[in-house]
Amino acid sequence: MPTLSREQRVAIAIGVPITAILLYILFRRLRSDEFDDEDDVETDYNEVEDVASTSETTIEVKVPRTVVGLVIGKGGANIKKIQKESGARLNFKDDEDEESPERTAIIRGEREKVKKAELLIKKVIAMQPVIVVEEVYVPKQACGRIIGRGGQNIRQMSRISGERQLLTYLLMSLFNRAYI
Repeated sequence: MPTLSREQRVAIAIGVPITAILLYILFRRLRSDEFDDEDDVETDYNEVEDVASTSETTIEVKVPRTVVGLVIGKGGANIKKIQKESGARLNFKDDEDEESPERTAIIRGEREKVKKAELLIKKVIAMQPVIVVEEVYVPKQACGRIIGRGGQNIRQMSRISGERQLLTYLLMSLFNRAYI
Protein backbone atom coordinates (compact mmCIF):
# COMPACT_ATOMS: atom_id res chain seq x y z
CA MET A 1 0.00 0.00 0.00
CA PRO A 2 1.48 3.34 -1.01
CA THR A 3 2.18 5.87 1.67
CA LEU A 4 0.61 9.30 1.49
CA SER A 5 2.56 12.48 1.85
CA ARG A 6 1.70 15.00 4.51
CA GLU A 7 -0.03 17.31 1.98
CA GLN A 8 -2.17 14.45 0.68
CA ARG A 9 -3.27 13.47 4.20
CA VAL A 10 -4.21 17.12 4.98
CA ALA A 11 -6.17 17.35 1.72
CA ILE A 12 -8.11 14.17 2.56
CA ALA A 13 -8.67 15.32 6.15
CA ILE A 14 -10.17 18.58 4.93
CA GLY A 15 -11.89 17.31 1.76
CA VAL A 16 -13.93 14.44 3.23
CA PRO A 17 -15.77 16.52 5.91
CA ILE A 18 -16.40 19.38 3.45
CA THR A 19 -17.85 16.93 0.93
CA ALA A 20 -20.08 15.44 3.63
CA ILE A 21 -21.31 18.90 4.65
CA LEU A 22 -22.06 19.87 1.04
CA LEU A 23 -23.98 16.64 0.45
CA TYR A 24 -26.00 17.23 3.64
CA ILE A 25 -26.88 20.80 2.56
CA LEU A 26 -27.92 19.55 -0.89
CA PHE A 27 -30.07 16.82 0.69
CA ARG A 28 -31.83 19.34 2.99
CA ARG A 29 -32.46 21.74 0.12
CA LEU A 30 -33.94 19.01 -2.09
CA ARG A 31 -36.09 17.78 0.77
CA SER A 32 -37.44 21.26 1.55
CA ASP A 33 -38.23 21.79 -2.18
CA GLU A 34 -40.44 18.68 -2.07
CA PHE A 35 -42.47 20.23 0.76
CA ASP A 36 -42.66 23.56 -1.09
CA ASP A 37 -44.03 21.82 -4.21
CA GLU A 38 -46.83 20.28 -2.12
CA ASP A 39 -47.77 23.72 -0.76
CA ASP A 40 -47.88 25.25 -4.24
CA VAL A 41 -50.66 22.84 -5.18
CA GLU A 42 -52.79 23.96 -2.21
CA THR A 43 -52.68 27.72 -2.81
CA ASP A 44 -53.17 30.03 -5.76
CA TYR A 45 -51.02 32.74 -4.27
CA ASN A 46 -47.37 33.54 -4.88
CA GLU A 47 -45.30 31.89 -2.11
CA VAL A 48 -41.76 33.05 -1.35
CA GLU A 49 -39.55 31.25 1.19
CA ASP A 50 -37.18 33.32 3.33
CA VAL A 51 -33.56 32.20 3.14
CA ALA A 52 -32.71 33.81 6.49
CA SER A 53 -34.32 31.13 8.63
CA THR A 54 -35.74 27.73 7.85
CA SER A 55 -38.74 27.97 10.19
CA GLU A 56 -40.06 31.32 8.94
CA THR A 57 -42.21 31.51 5.84
CA THR A 58 -43.29 34.57 3.90
CA ILE A 59 -46.18 34.58 1.45
CA GLU A 60 -47.75 37.29 -0.63
CA VAL A 61 -51.53 37.33 -0.93
CA LYS A 62 -53.33 39.47 -3.51
CA VAL A 63 -56.25 41.33 -1.91
CA PRO A 64 -58.82 43.23 -4.00
CA ARG A 65 -58.63 46.99 -3.37
CA THR A 66 -62.33 47.06 -2.51
CA VAL A 67 -61.68 44.81 0.50
CA VAL A 68 -58.32 46.18 1.74
CA GLY A 69 -60.05 48.61 4.11
CA LEU A 70 -62.08 45.78 5.61
CA VAL A 71 -59.01 43.58 6.05
CA ILE A 72 -57.19 46.43 7.81
CA GLY A 73 -60.22 47.53 9.85
CA LYS A 74 -60.78 50.73 11.77
CA GLY A 75 -57.48 51.76 13.32
CA GLY A 76 -55.96 48.45 12.18
CA ALA A 77 -58.32 46.45 14.42
CA ASN A 78 -58.89 43.61 11.92
CA ILE A 79 -55.19 43.21 11.09
CA LYS A 80 -54.42 43.08 14.82
CA LYS A 81 -57.16 40.48 15.29
CA ILE A 82 -55.83 38.34 12.41
CA GLN A 83 -52.29 38.62 13.79
CA LYS A 84 -53.46 37.67 17.28
CA GLU A 85 -55.55 34.69 16.10
CA SER A 86 -52.92 33.33 13.71
CA GLY A 87 -49.68 34.36 15.41
CA ALA A 88 -48.27 35.57 12.05
CA ARG A 89 -47.21 39.12 11.13
CA LEU A 90 -49.28 40.84 8.44
CA ASN A 91 -48.75 44.05 6.52
CA PHE A 92 -49.41 45.46 3.06
CA LYS A 93 -46.76 46.35 0.48
CA ASP A 94 -46.42 50.02 -0.36
CA ASP A 95 -48.68 51.06 -3.19
CA GLU A 96 -46.53 50.99 -6.32
CA ASP A 97 -49.35 50.92 -8.86
CA GLU A 98 -52.44 52.73 -7.59
CA GLU A 99 -54.46 51.70 -10.64
CA SER A 100 -53.98 47.99 -9.96
CA PRO A 101 -57.21 46.26 -8.85
CA GLU A 102 -55.31 44.48 -6.05
CA ARG A 103 -52.86 45.16 -3.24
CA THR A 104 -50.34 42.70 -1.89
CA ALA A 105 -50.51 41.54 1.72
CA ILE A 106 -47.29 40.08 3.11
CA ILE A 107 -47.66 37.42 5.79
CA ARG A 108 -44.61 36.26 7.80
CA GLY A 109 -44.23 33.61 10.44
CA GLU A 110 -44.16 29.87 10.96
CA ARG A 111 -45.73 27.86 8.14
CA GLU A 112 -48.89 26.86 10.07
CA LYS A 113 -49.42 30.38 11.40
CA VAL A 114 -48.97 31.88 7.94
CA LYS A 115 -51.50 29.44 6.48
CA LYS A 116 -53.99 30.33 9.22
CA ALA A 117 -53.56 34.06 8.56
CA GLU A 118 -54.03 33.44 4.83
CA LEU A 119 -57.27 31.56 5.54
CA LEU A 120 -58.52 34.39 7.76
CA ILE A 121 -57.85 36.93 5.01
CA LYS A 122 -59.59 34.70 2.45
CA LYS A 123 -62.54 34.46 4.84
CA VAL A 124 -62.83 38.27 5.04
CA ILE A 125 -62.67 38.48 1.24
CA ALA A 126 -65.26 35.70 0.78
CA MET A 127 -67.71 37.32 3.20
CA GLN A 128 -68.01 40.43 1.05
CA PRO A 129 -71.11 40.61 -1.13
CA VAL A 130 -70.77 40.74 -4.89
CA ILE A 131 -72.04 44.08 -6.15
CA VAL A 132 -73.46 44.05 -9.64
CA VAL A 133 -74.03 47.34 -11.42
CA GLU A 134 -75.99 47.33 -14.60
CA GLU A 135 -76.88 50.34 -16.72
CA VAL A 136 -80.04 50.38 -18.75
CA TYR A 137 -80.66 53.13 -21.27
CA VAL A 138 -84.23 54.39 -21.29
CA PRO A 139 -85.79 56.53 -24.00
CA LYS A 140 -87.10 59.94 -22.88
CA GLN A 141 -90.67 58.93 -23.59
CA ALA A 142 -90.50 56.01 -21.10
CA CYS A 143 -89.04 57.92 -18.14
CA GLY A 144 -92.42 59.04 -16.75
CA ARG A 145 -93.82 55.54 -16.96
CA ILE A 146 -90.80 54.05 -15.08
CA ILE A 147 -90.98 56.68 -12.35
CA GLY A 148 -94.74 56.31 -12.00
CA ARG A 149 -97.27 58.72 -10.53
CA GLY A 150 -95.52 60.47 -7.62
CA GLY A 151 -92.57 58.02 -7.88
CA GLN A 152 -94.83 55.08 -7.02
CA ASN A 153 -93.17 52.58 -9.42
CA ILE A 154 -89.63 53.38 -8.29
CA ARG A 155 -90.60 53.14 -4.60
CA GLN A 156 -92.18 49.75 -5.29
CA MET A 157 -89.01 48.52 -7.08
CA SER A 158 -86.93 49.76 -4.15
CA ARG A 159 -89.21 48.05 -1.62
CA ILE A 160 -89.21 44.73 -3.52
CA SER A 161 -85.45 44.69 -4.06
CA GLY A 162 -84.70 45.90 -0.52
CA GLU A 163 -82.24 48.41 -1.96
CA ARG A 164 -82.58 51.98 -0.72
CA GLN A 165 -79.95 53.38 -3.07
CA LEU A 166 -81.85 52.10 -6.08
CA LEU A 167 -84.28 54.99 -5.82
CA THR A 168 -81.54 57.62 -5.71
CA TYR A 169 -79.43 56.16 -8.53
CA LEU A 170 -82.39 55.45 -10.76
CA LEU A 171 -83.85 58.93 -10.37
CA MET A 172 -80.48 60.58 -11.00
CA SER A 173 -79.79 58.55 -14.11
CA LEU A 174 -83.31 58.99 -15.49
CA PHE A 175 -83.38 62.74 -15.01
CA ASN A 176 -79.86 63.16 -16.40
CA ARG A 177 -80.80 61.29 -19.57
CA ALA A 178 -84.24 62.81 -19.91
CA TYR A 179 -83.14 66.43 -19.88
CA ILE A 180 -79.82 66.25 -21.70
